Amino acid sequence: MIKLRKILVWIIISLTIQTSILFYLNKFYLAEEYKITFIQEEKEVYKEAVKEVNIPKTGKNIKLSPSGKYAYYLLENIPHIINLADNKDNLVNLEYDINNYFFKWHDFDDKLIITERIKSKKNDEIKLYIYDAKDNKKQEALDYNNVSRFYKLPGKNMNVRDIRLNTLNTIIYVKSEKENGSTYIDRLDISDGMIELPIKNINIGNFFVLKEKDEVVFEDRSNKNIYITNKGKTEEIKISAESKSILLNIDKDDNIYVGEIENNMVKAIFYNNQNDGEWKKIELTELIGKDSIYFFNPKEIYTVDSIENTVTNITTGKKKSFEGTFLDMNSSGILSSKSEGSIFTKVKEEEK
Repeated sequence: MIKLRKILVWIIISLTIQTSILFYLNKFYLAEEYKITFIQEEKEVYKEAVKEVNIPKTGKNIKLSPSGKYAYYLLENIPHIINLADNKDNLVNLEYDINNYFFKWHDFDDKLIITERIKSKKNDEIKLYIYDAKDNKKQEALDYNNVSRFYKLPGKNMNVRDIRLNTLNTIIYVKSEKENGSTYIDRLDISDGMIELPIKNINIGNFFVLKEKDEVVFEDRSNKNIYITNKGKTEEIKISAESKSILLNIDKDDNIYVGEIENNMVKAIFYNNQNDGEWKKIELTELIGKDSIYFFNPKEIYTVDSIENTVTNITTGKKKSFEGTFLDMNSSGILSSKSEGSIFTKVKEEEK
């Protein structure tokens, strides 16, 4: 009986010690470990409403990445990628002169699409690279055989002027221009090569991709008309605008946005999904330059007033103020330049 009592006492003592140890681990040790993890996450996603960014005043062609965590800029013809969270600045290494390259952020990922032009005796060629801002790596784009390829442009002495991605597949549309100003759009399949689109036009302006249909919508800068490719043919898109039009955007839901222009300024915006056939109209309160209109999520449209230093969501009417000279914006914030440097202002709208 005495032995049994001693055993029970030791069991109780053992359980008490184990419970105390577990309580200590949970209360202090594990709590501290969780706290460290939380702090690391804070470094990745900065919380400041206004963040200072170390982009030099002489930086050019400044563009925010889709997430707003990075920005691309040129300094003395050298491309840079800066991390807005910690201001770490990385160079993008190039093999040739900067004039042989075209740079553009991916639509949704923090990856820079790079075209590299290689001159040849016949048609110029391009090679594709992907620069991942997260790990500071530039890699060749590979086909299904894991081989990097060269893609022929429509002629000699060509310059890539723009690229558009179909994010539903691996197709890239490339707009190039000859020395005489003639413009072309080619459909680039990473594995199957380049095919020139049958567009009978030498003055192509803005263009976008209807991702679901894998067709291109483009504007003719000469006659201010909008066209769409349709299974190898080109058709004019009829807009219910009273005056000439310019192509502004196509969003991820394939809504087409067209600006009605007056004195080369946008006075109204029409949009259409191509499925219902009906064009809807958004009246603007004043004439706005096309480069001062930004499109993000479907029907989320902002206009920039560089005199009042505000951006306005024209759907909700809400405004956000910023300091300095406007540089660029995306759905997460506004990048602007002041005398002492650049700043990133989060778009957390305030009531009018």
